[in-house]
Amino acid sequence: MFNLLSASNISTSVQKITVSLSVPGGWSLLCDKEYQIELQPGEKVDFPIRVAANEKVKGGIAHVMTASAFNENNIQLASAFCYIRTTEVRKLKIDVSEKFRYMKMQSKNNQVKIRIQNRGNAAEVISFAFETTQPLVIDNAEEETKHSLSIQVEPFTDTTISINIIDAVKEGDPMMSRLPRLQIEATTNDTAYSCYVWFKRLTSIYKPDYRTTSFPLTVGLIFRNLIGENNPSAELNLTGTVLLKKNRMVNYLYSINTSPNYSAEQMLWTYSQMWAHFQQKDLSVTLGDVAFGLETPVFGRGITAEYRLKRHLMSAHISRDVHSPVTNAGIGGEVQILDYGRFLGGGVYIIDDYNKRKQAAGYAGVMVPLTNQSFTLLFGFSNEARSLDSTYSLNGNGITGIYNGKFFNKLDVTFTGYYGSRDYIARSQGQIYIRTRAIYEINRKMNLQLSYFKHHISKPLWFVDSLLPENYSHIDQIYLRYGLNINPRVQVFAQPSLMNEETNSFYNPLDSAQFSTSTAKAQFGCRVITANRKYSLLTTFAQGYSYITDYGTTIQGEVIEGLKNIPAIPSSEFGFSVRSIMWGIAFRYYYGPYSLYQRKNFFYYGQSSRSFRITPYLQKYLYKDKVLLDLRANYDNYYPSKTERFSFYATLDADLDQGWLVRVYGSSYLNSRFNQQDESFSKYKSFYLQAGISKSFGIQQPRHKYFNLILIFYKDFDGSNKMDENEPGLADILVYLERQQSIDSLTPRETIEAFPVTELLSDLYGKVTYIRVPEGNYKVKYKYLGKNTEEYFDLSGNERNITVDRNLKVYVPFGINYKVFGSIMMNRDPNSNAGNIDLGNIKVTATSADGKNYSTLTEKDGSFMLFVPAAGTYKVQINNIFWEKFDLLQNDYIINFDGFKQFRVMFEFNEKIRKINFGND
Repeated sequence: MFNLLSASNISTSVQKITVSLSVPGGWSLLCDKEYQIELQPGEKVDFPIRVAANEKVKGGIAHVMTASAFNENNIQLASAFCYIRTTEVRKLKIDVSEKFRYMKMQSKNNQVKIRIQNRGNAAEVISFAFETTQPLVIDNAEEETKHSLSIQVEPFTDTTISINIIDAVKEGDPMMSRLPRLQIEATTNDTAYSCYVWFKRLTSIYKPDYRTTSFPLTVGLIFRNLIGENNPSAELNLTGTVLLKKNRMVNYLYSINTSPNYSAEQMLWTYSQMWAHFQQKDLSVTLGDVAFGLETPVFGRGITAEYRLKRHLMSAHISRDVHSPVTNAGIGGEVQILDYGRFLGGGVYIIDDYNKRKQAAGYAGVMVPLTNQSFTLLFGFSNEARSLDSTYSLNGNGITGIYNGKFFNKLDVTFTGYYGSRDYIARSQGQIYIRTRAIYEINRKMNLQLSYFKHHISKPLWFVDSLLPENYSHIDQIYLRYGLNINPRVQVFAQPSLMNEETNSFYNPLDSAQFSTSTAKAQFGCRVITANRKYSLLTTFAQGYSYITDYGTTIQGEVIEGLKNIPAIPSSEFGFSVRSIMWGIAFRYYYGPYSLYQRKNFFYYGQSSRSFRITPYLQKYLYKDKVLLDLRANYDNYYPSKTERFSFYATLDADLDQGWLVRVYGSSYLNSRFNQQDESFSKYKSFYLQAGISKSFGIQQPRHKYFNLILIFYKDFDGSNKMDENEPGLADILVYLERQQSIDSLTPRETIEAFPVTELLSDLYGKVTYIRVPEGNYKVKYKYLGKNTEEYFDLSGNERNITVDRNLKVYVPFGINYKVFGSIMMNRDPNSNAGNIDLGNIKVTATSADGKNYSTLTEKDGSFMLFVPAAGTYKVQINNIFWEKFDLLQNDYIINFDGFKQFRVMFEFNEKIRKINFGND
């Protein structure tokens, strides 16, 4: 910086003066500090002044530079001041050391450290807001899941703040499987920072889920109707998966249903369930109870086979029903058409000896994938020959279409439709079904959805060989839905709709009376997710008006007099639900006839309707994650029919380890209805209870064998790579175990059983345990997550390869790094007015002989601990942030780790003595 100082002699005599310059502490003058001059009367002299600011000068404030003139007797004659305002330079960095944290189950101490580096020249005031999702709570916060604080960070300093998070989850709670999080928001005058820290709970033991693991043999026994009207029965199940060599596999099931009403042959064959499935590369064969068919499904006991030739598939089926004399046969296939799609075709042939009929059905079609679009089109045909009382033939046909498309990355269109004639032998027989939907995303917060639904059912009803009069039901519905995401936790929607309903199947099949209505309805809803995302609340309201468009004047042959069309029939609907991970409840209230059946009763008999429904549920682990209780209930109340229905369901699942599983299921049903003829209530009650137990036998598979693996991490004090009695285990080691693919090109990839990459955390004894690990090669990676992560290091490089071919125990030694520790001593002036001095967040650095730096920050009490990875000579020094008020007796130490692994150093500060200056009045 440059300035000009002028000195003028306004007296009548010659003046000999000394001009002295004073600059702020730490600044440098790039000119002489003093000038001695002689000024004649009226003479003026200019002095060029150059000054350089301290590199750590604070910005945004005025600094004073003083020039004073003294005569030969050292008496001050005059003075001048120059105010230098430095520009503010803001350079703030906020960072969280770990965005993904691991914690032990029910851990009470999970510190999240936030590093703040202010490399600017101005103090920064930072406001922090913290918020956690349940079950995490913030220690010592006014609200368990919310906390805020403000701090001031001085320029050119490093600061660390810590937030202690407590995990309030109970062992076995369903919330254990979720990843709770901490949201951090930091704001300054001109900057905003936001991030999430996710928490994952870990244990030290891996156990496979016996409910999903494949075992060669699982034996299960179920006792049914322990309480109920029917006689008790038992079911014996034998299931398993056998993994054979050469990538072969066999699945099987044999279920025997015992009952006093069955003979031994019926229990073992007729009323049993059995199948065995064999898989080898491109061939699969299933024997036993099998199903087949795409358009026309058939079931029976027989054989189904599939063979895949490159991208083509062929299948065949033959079976016979064990309960009735029905024989089924079928073939099918898929042919890849270059890269443009697939051709599908197939058919079934059914011989029904009981009803004296033969049925044949076939289909053909294509599946074509396009860019952002795909469609499927199938055509079906069938023939049925009947010869019960008379002989005749019926032909039917059908069509199915499916379309999915995306346009402009904003419009999604889906269409599903099928048609089947009344004589078509398939799922779509006598039906017209159309469901189409278009969703347009206006922006990230708003969307529109237009949907149309049509379903017409008119299936034929036969009495022997006589076709009964047609019964049908029909519905047409269209609605437009507008959705708005106010924020990530609040969504609202509005939905107007029109619907036409029509049927003649309310009455006797011989009565062709028809009843139809048109309904206009508006529906509104709001969904709110709580800040901790523990609860979800949904509220809906709908108001509709129905118009009678057609009706019959006779019901079951009786003529009803005085019928006339009536005004619009109003109906209202209100509902809300609260849901969490473990429990929930839904409530719905209806006022007015909301269904076609209720509108019919209102039109013919003047019967109004009001009803409500309550459906609560609860899921809770009673013991750790072993015993799960699932409770569900449903209560309905209808007025004025005074009908009540109550149903209750309870399931208890217990995992007893070692492959033992127990399940108890019970239900209760109650129906109470008022009989208007004799003004009495008729009640019906039913109870059902069953209990089952199963045992999975961990027999070694022909293709795979399973073993237990134990890893023990310990502190190797003497570096012997052998765990001695005085060497304790090392807790908080994060361990990854990953299955490795065989490098043998002759070994098919499919023969390597998949094993999930698992993460465990070593316990207090440094142990992690894996139960039933598939035989093979594994890579183990590990990292120390303890309080001082630099204190320990793995002697073999934080990973190793392990071959699991037997029950294995592996010891992993951890060495201790070289450590520099110490503290800061402050010698205070008794007359000091500086108040308390914060000794935290002062930077201590160790510099090796080759220039590598290792640093840490002091704690609140001034203590510090610093680790270096290798022996040698280091210069340990401190960042003196007190230089304006304190003198540091020794700024650095030279230490040499030659035979020593720990050094203690002390940095001593003396506060500058306050001086009192006395001057002349």
